[in-house]
Amino acid sequence: MKACSLFAAGSFLALPLSVLSQLPPFSTASLAAYTPQVVPCSPHFSLVREASAASGHSLSSGEQAYIDARRKDALPGAFRSYVKNLISTGQDIPPTLKSIFYGARGASPSYGLALSGGAFRAGLFEAGAFTTFDGRNTTSNFAGFGGILQGAEYAAALSGGGWFITAFSQANMPTIPELVFGPTNPSADNQYGGFNIAFDVLTPFTNNTQNQGFIGGLILETTGKGSVGNPVGLADAFGISLARHFVNGTNAANLLDFDTALHGTGQLFSGIAKVPAFQSHNLPFPIVLSTLLSNHGNLNDSIPGEVVPLSNTKFEYNIFEFGSYDPSLGAFIPMENLGTVNKSSCVVGFDEIAFVLGSTGDIFPKVNASAALAPNNPTVLEFQASVAAFQQLHPQKNIRLDSALIPNAFEGRQGFTETKEEFLSLGDGGIDGANLPLQPLLVKARGVQAIIAIDVSSDTDDNFADGSAIIAEAKRAALFPGAYNFPRIPDTQAEFAAQNLTTHPTFFGCDEAQDIPMILYFANGGPPPGKPAITNASTSQLSFPDLGLVQAIIDQAGETVARGRPQNGEVRDGLFPVCVACALADRERSRLGLKRDAQCDVCFDRYCYRPGQYQSTSSSSSYTTVAHVDAALAATDSSPSMTEGFVKKYGPIVVGLLGANLLISCILLVVGVLLCIRKRVMPAKYTALE
Repeated sequence: MKACSLFAAGSFLALPLSVLSQLPPFSTASLAAYTPQVVPCSPHFSLVREASAASGHSLSSGEQAYIDARRKDALPGAFRSYVKNLISTGQDIPPTLKSIFYGARGASPSYGLALSGGAFRAGLFEAGAFTTFDGRNTTSNFAGFGGILQGAEYAAALSGGGWFITAFSQANMPTIPELVFGPTNPSADNQYGGFNIAFDVLTPFTNNTQNQGFIGGLILETTGKGSVGNPVGLADAFGISLARHFVNGTNAANLLDFDTALHGTGQLFSGIAKVPAFQSHNLPFPIVLSTLLSNHGNLNDSIPGEVVPLSNTKFEYNIFEFGSYDPSLGAFIPMENLGTVNKSSCVVGFDEIAFVLGSTGDIFPKVNASAALAPNNPTVLEFQASVAAFQQLHPQKNIRLDSALIPNAFEGRQGFTETKEEFLSLGDGGIDGANLPLQPLLVKARGVQAIIAIDVSSDTDDNFADGSAIIAEAKRAALFPGAYNFPRIPDTQAEFAAQNLTTHPTFFGCDEAQDIPMILYFANGGPPPGKPAITNASTSQLSFPDLGLVQAIIDQAGETVARGRPQNGEVRDGLFPVCVACALADRERSRLGLKRDAQCDVCFDRYCYRPGQYQSTSSSSSYTTVAHVDAALAATDSSPSMTEGFVKKYGPIVVGLLGANLLISCILLVVGVLLCIRKRVMPAKYTALE
């Protein structure tokens, strides 16, 4: 399987007749829409902006202007509404807290949201969190949480979280029911149609022949991009499919249509700047992460079992720029000119939202890392044969087909690991193990004082978070001394478990310096006591046909976020909304030189991680155990039986496409590999909430 990364995608200008005969009716409009164009650069065009530590990690002029306008135009009203909701709970709201949120002393708190990866599992849990924090939700307002979303300056995300925040942003900040299930009465073909979550991302048909045609159609949509000299990888085709679920232009009625609907092709990430919620400065500034796949990284910085070292550069896609604040690069280029490598010929149209979706969720490099899983399995051998055939049909050199490929505007930059590479090869934002996107919010120029971190990682055998992601983030920050300030957290998953830090919200950094952001950590560490486990789907589950279950997952996630740490048999901690406000405002309180209120002291005694003060306790959460797949699927990593789940579901499709195209085969194979390498057990059945 290692060959998956060694052979090129080619131009895909011709597919074998066996595949073409299975393609649905196809329009060239989407093919043209996904094709970047080359135009003359403006006379004063500047490609690379310096953003290194030496330059003070400066922000782009566009981002700075947006944040300034958001603070002036949107946040004052958002915070007034938020405080009103806090008061409605009947809890004692300290006067100092109210004055800070009102901006009575000239400034208000600055905080951001960090949304982890985890495919649809992450997206649905984060939908529940947003429901809790949304000031448009009357129930959340009465509970004292409504308005937290509207007050956030930033929203950083990766992988499944990146899919979620991208959909939320480009669809004009809809309510969560509209975001997930679509509007009740769609008014236009290009309107957002919801997650379309009943349809599998890769196999939406029940018929394998039709699924072959569907994937062939996805590949055809990349051919225009390849024909004008751009590299095309798995992330392109995968992203085009993801766009049917997270970009305007698709609904349940047209998802399978290749003939008339564009399904989001042609819609650009930089184009989110034209969305009304962005124009009015109401949208938290979205940042989506992808990780550099480099042959030049320091393997000593690797977490055992992960694909790339923690020190590999983290690239961010934001509305205005693409690049990284990591000391390994410290530079950006304009997002609207992604794909440009010089100052004379500017590329436009490369920053497709579909491409960003595929890039941040590109788990295909896992195939390379798992080559020893089942070397003698017939499906693997057949796949390797198709690799050899593809090499003969479409030879290209120095391209990683398993990645998101971008022409390297930073070629020749001193100190950058890819200084001699023609293309940047990017993968999933959490493929290094740092699956919680804190890094963009630690950039000092952004001035973020508090971070609401939603961790929906699959760390345990039953797909819950155990603290591994935030531990990896802390280790990564320590690799770049002086670049990022990180609060103290436990060093091990064992300490997280001993203190139950993933089964209730935890505040990190309560007693640290004001230049170290406080982290409000909300983990999907298990359901509320006595509730069934339904928020722990496998990362490889790419469809949820039961929409009632989808709603139940969102509801349970929202409850997990809102319940706090109940005392004395309570269902919810009534003080928790005030505690969240105390944490969000604490750095601003410190900056102003004000004493912490007694009410906030009570909160911090209850929720803050203070090394050495907790004692080990057993978990306070119990839940209904979900059923798991056959024991053979949970065997050791080297067991050939680990591909069994893939063979059952996707094998017939691969067999039908063998020798047709490496891209098709690789997409399908990876889904099977994921069943093995992403915690080799998954819920086979969920119990809906009553």
